[in-house]
Amino acid sequence: MATNNLDQHWDELCEEWNEANERFLASFERVNKHFMAAANDASASNASSSELDEQAAAWKQLEDIKLRISNFVERNS
Repeated sequence: MATNNLDQHWDELCEEWNEANERFLASFERVNKHFMAAANDASASNASSSELDEQAAAWKQLEDIKLRISNFVERNS
């Protein structure tokens, strides 16, 4: 693979990571607000199962991209 292609592939992986990380952090903040509210007020609602599912999916996406980055580095070192 030519250097430009490696650089482009690396840039794409980094961009995917950044987008997935932003998605996870946003879902984490939403879920965390529910937990903090529940800790302060027993009548507050907990995070919905869809919010927890979204957070889990965002985490899985980060793990998948992390593996792809690791494989990329291993192949091209």
